[in-house]
Amino acid sequence: MATQYFYSAKTKRPTLPDAAVKALISKVLQAKPWKEAAEAGGVRWGALMLLLREVVKTLLFYYYGGEFEVPLFVVGTVRGNEWQHDSTADLRLTPRSISR
Repeated sequence: MATQYFYSAKTKRPTLPDAAVKALISKVLQAKPWKEAAEAGGVRWGALMLLLREVVKTLLFYYYGGEFEVPLFVVGTVRGNEWQHDSTADLRLTPRSISR
């Protein structure tokens, strides 16, 4: 799905925040370790996991239609609230916020 996103013309793909695009490139396409990918995206590693979860939901909705619920256990657990980031609200992507 990540390759489909980048192969699509900018007018024919969903709009993602810069942190999400950087996360897709560094973690998914370049297979960097979580710590390095989080630094590239400017988020903590736990927030990166949640961000990628939301990106996958967004891409599934955009390319395949429908609503998808990705269980939290797929992402894994994060101790305490260390995943919290100042822009956590920006990490939440909803189908209504996607431009086609």
